[in-house]
Amino acid sequence: MSSEPTGGGKPRYLLDTSALLTFSGDEPGADTVGILLAKGRRGEVQLHLSFLSVMEAGYKAYQARGEDGLATLLASLQHLPITRVDVSDELIALAARMKGMYRMSLADAWILATAKQLSATLVHKDPEFEQAAAEVQLRPLPYRSRHRGIP
Repeated sequence: MSSEPTGGGKPRYLLDTSALLTFSGDEPGADTVGILLAKGRRGEVQLHLSFLSVMEAGYKAYQARGEDGLATLLASLQHLPITRVDVSDELIALAARMKGMYRMSLADAWILATAKQLSATLVHKDPEFEQAAAEVQLRPLPYRSRHRGIP
């Protein structure tokens, strides 16, 4: 996984943590994420992941499997056609605005801000994002109350 956004006019998608967990857990919607990953490998789309989603998936992997689970997650992300988006002053300000405007978790405000900053479609399974549909294009996956997957 690269940590620098790439240019180009290709469609952009930001995978929420829930999309990553959906894929790894082979939950309903995993096929949609799999298709996007395949398109990313072929260079047809740009895929992005917030640094916060890496941390969220990381702590879930750590809780499930300890240090080995965390190491496996971080190594597996390196092989996916996804660019990690790290924190910047601009992103901090945008995330603060999103948190101030919407009733959502701090993590979701960061992820929403990242999608907005990139003009990316947000692929997610979190109903909290629906209230912010005016901010970014949303691609909801089938909702489910709990994720089984740990990448």
